[in-house]
Amino acid sequence: MAITKSSFGITSDGEEAFLYRLENTSGAYVTITSFGCRIVSICVPDREGELRDVCLGYDTLAEYEKDTASFGAVVGRHANRIEKGVFTLNDVCNPFFSILYANTSAFLVVPKVIIFSEFLA
Repeated sequence: MAITKSSFGITSDGEEAFLYRLENTSGAYVTITSFGCRIVSICVPDREGELRDVCLGYDTLAEYEKDTASFGAVVGRHANRIEKGVFTLNDVCNPFFSILYANTSAFLVVPKVIIFSEFLA
């Protein structure tokens, strides 16, 4: 599997968002943005073998910033948590309790749900 990273643009807060493309050996791929960990595209072959995007979403970062339908969201408002759960990233222990969002406005505007690039090194 090939993983590539490219810029998706700059958020209204001035932070850069990225696209991560995960492609299999057949050429099918999924593109995920670091802005809220949202699926931007899922391209798979149709019955004639042509790649088609089967994911409902937007073309630009600005559209995702304005989105109220949560297109492509991997985790919803009530993702839940693991009691006393932790994960280790770069030798730093991180508790899970700080990543649960439960109100609508926070879910829609918080762009940093996951730090993708740390897992793709």
